[in-house]
Amino acid sequence: MSNQISQIVSLVVGQANDKYPSMSNMIRANGNNGEEVSFSKHQADAIERYINSRIDGYQLALTMICNEKCPYRDSCPLAMTKTELPTGKHCPLEQGLFGIRVAKLCAELNVDMRNPKHYIDNMTIREVAVVEMLMERLSAEIARDPLTVQEQVVGISGEGEPVLKDEVTAHQHRLDQLVKRKFDLLKTLSATRKERISQGLATGEDPSQYFARLQNKKTIQIEASTKESGQDPDKLISVSIDPRELE
Repeated sequence: MSNQISQIVSLVVGQANDKYPSMSNMIRANGNNGEEVSFSKHQADAIERYINSRIDGYQLALTMICNEKCPYRDSCPLAMTKTELPTGKHCPLEQGLFGIRVAKLCAELNVDMRNPKHYIDNMTIREVAVVEMLMERLSAEIARDPLTVQEQVVGISGEGEPVLKDEVTAHQHRLDQLVKRKFDLLKTLSATRKERISQGLATGEDPSQYFARLQNKKTIQIEASTKESGQDPDKLISVSIDPRELE
């Protein structure tokens, strides 16, 4: 650390710096051309990392903060293997999975994460990854309580008796919303990529083919062991989405 503090990084306003490109852009917006600005190496590295972590969007900031009251601690592989937990820091598992999801979608649709011309596509893909992250959290909640339909009082009869009706639980309703949100984002991404490819502004396979494969998978099932949970199997339902609803 002391060596980093003693080393000086000098940047010149208006001149690109391959090692600190984000820092170069920052001082260009706040200085005069030709002016020299100095930082310690520790400062420069920290600021460069911070800018790079934010330049791609807010989404990574949505990953969970590790703490002792984490609701997913029982299924956390770090906790299960007695690995030292990064308490107070963002969950490395969610961050890692988020990066993998983004990378796979970018590879599938031939989107270059570092190409400024692909910025909108990149942001949409990251939104899809956020939705999948939230779906994973919600599926963990449903796994603990797999009853997705429950009786709710919807009124009182003339005899004063409660009128009951089977209603989808709040978790199930939220999952339905996330599934539709994911398909909406993919539909938007498909349309923009198809148009950009036709105009020669992007390269790669028409992403509508990828979207079509997802549409063919109309039903998303949440599997739960009814024997272990003791729940009535008739109360367990599937999450279904009709592609026509996305029109």
